Amino acid sequence: MEVAEAAPNVSGGIVKLYRAYREQASRLRDLAALLAGEGHMAALADTRLPMDEVREAFEARPNHFARIEEAAEALHASLSPGDDLSGAMKAWLRREHGLAVRTLPVHVMPTLRRRFDRHSMRLFISERLSPFDQLREIAIEVASIACHEAIAAELEQFRFTTAEARRIGRFELARYAAHALMMPYAAFLAAAQRMKYDVAVLAARFQVSYEQVANRLTMLQRAGAAGVPFFFSWRSTAPATGCVAPERKDFPMPASAAAVPSSTSRLPLPCPASFSSSTASRCLMAPYSSLSPAPSTVRRPPSTNGFGARRSSSAARQP
Repeated sequence: MEVAEAAPNVSGGIVKLYRAYREQASRLRDLAALLAGEGHMAALADTRLPMDEVREAFEARPNHFARIEEAAEALHASLSPGDDLSGAMKAWLRREHGLAVRTLPVHVMPTLRRRFDRHSMRLFISERLSPFDQLREIAIEVASIACHEAIAAELEQFRFTTAEARRIGRFELARYAAHALMMPYAAFLAAAQRMKYDVAVLAARFQVSYEQVANRLTMLQRAGAAGVPFFFSWRSTAPATGCVAPERKDFPMPASAAAVPSSTSRLPLPCPASFSSSTASRCLMAPYSSLSPAPSTVRRPPSTNGFGARRSSSAARQP
């Protein structure tokens, strides 16, 4: 974000370079498939980075992991946190594993969000993080320990090809587990339905950030107890900054909503300023048919909607 604000041309060049890389990788895969179809040995090197492998694997399946959800719900119940989840998790870490949580100033941890010191058995959290992000970092540590069996079982389903991809995948699943711990499935779904999926109210109810609630809404896909099939879409706001607009990326929708034919039948929910950057805005979306009440009655926070003056009116038209 700092690069985009200080040097728009540099950020635009980075976007161009990444697009060229993706295009070259796609061409190599197509060529390998063509050679294999003609009976030739396709000895082309795979240009995918471990992050690419992880991202593609996660995007190819629904954003729901049943084992992790069950483990996180059981853990939350055992903690009995009341209104102080952070305190309950810190007490659990100290009681069960002898770990202490400390917040360090920015000059001590200028780049790290958190760090675990095995020698002193302390988990250090950067003061740079907001209270909501500090809570998530602690939840990631707790979930990684308490839900390790569920995380390992889900990780095995991906069959990643490199150790680095497995490491990244394990972290993404731990972050998923952290959201499930902070907002237990049954309680969160009931509150979401009762509050008509009002993101701001849910954030206040569970004492988390707008972004964390938005992430959690995309995970409500439990069989027999699913919520509205939300998904994320990246919308470019780069023309306002002079940057090259990044490509739009739609995350896959759950199977129950896969029949929605086009973007004109999706409803972008509002994104506050903290949920967008100078080059792209991450939007929470859902099919019109899945929303109750009608989209016109969905409450919006009074802050900016994240699209600014460049928001397309077609995005919220009738289905």
